[in-house]
Amino acid sequence: FESGKKSFDNYMDLKFFLEDFFGCQVDLVIEEAIKPLLQKHILETVEYAS
Repeated sequence: FESGKKSFDNYMDLKFFLEDFFGCQVDLVIEEAIKPLLQKHILETVEYAS
């Protein structure tokens, strides 16, 4: 993961890292990319990891 650089490769690297770390499938999205019709339901079920 290259800090400060946005790319598809970095996105996928982060997704795979999180899946390996947590041992489960991860849906990684930015909030602005969620379709408005689905946004409320998704944000009600989101689990933040820190």
